[in-house]
Amino acid sequence: MPGWFYILRLRSGLLYVGATTDLSKRYEDHCSKKACRTTSLDPPIASVYSETFETFREARQREAQVKRWGNPRRIIDLWKNDQVVLCLSRDVLDEYVDVLQRIGLKDQNEIEELLSLFAKGFNILFTTKTPKLRAAEDDPDDDKFIECAVALKADVIITGDKALNTIGEYMGIRILTPQEFLKIYKIH
Repeated sequence: MPGWFYILRLRSGLLYVGATTDLSKRYEDHCSKKACRTTSLDPPIASVYSETFETFREARQREAQVKRWGNPRRIIDLWKNDQVVLCLSRDVLDEYVDVLQRIGLKDQNEIEELLSLFAKGFNILFTTKTPKLRAAEDDPDDDKFIECAVALKADVIITGDKALNTIGEYMGIRILTPQEFLKIYKIH
């Protein structure tokens, strides 16, 4: 029996992921508040993505995979859905490619899609000139993120890097973990 993996945008703006054997019925159930507690309290406003699989089991595996990606992946999804803007320099871009591979984007097609979005300037501010700063004393290699944020007048740096997170704020730019960012900006 075929299966579908799907992503819904909820009224609150959050994303909900699931798997089903009947995509249209499951969406109707979510909309009528019959599918689960989450969508009964926060109903969907749109279906934003779906994938078809040969079996329901494969669809459930995809759901589990996406859920494991966690908050860093949710930040990427926010960027791809026009909800955050990335601030990049060449050094930051090189680091992002490395991080994308570490968080599970080993699929060459997926990496190429993101690199294509980077190349097109999708939701990106790019700088070729950054100030030389010494802010990350524990890991000077992390200065590139603060330099880029300062150059582009960013509001927030979102990072899982412990050395950057210990700084907390630099020149009015908040430095947050993905979880802190999602919580403060009410994106779950």
